[in-house]
Amino acid sequence: MSGVRTFDVTEWTVETALEAKGSTTVSMCIPCRNEVATIGSLVRHIRTHLIDRVGLIDELIVLD
Repeated sequence: MSGVRTFDVTEWTVETALEAKGSTTVSMCIPCRNEVATIGSLVRHIRTHLIDRVGLIDELIVLD
């Protein structure tokens, strides 16, 4: 796929990720089969920190 970039999460900070993002859309996909007990807190954390606070993630997809 042309134009698709991936990042190793151990190699970036929020600042470098925001710089690399520019005006592109960033989507996060979380596979979570049978994780009803834990997925809610993870989604809340991502939304609070990476969507609402810093605007790094534009779209969050949770797949069961």
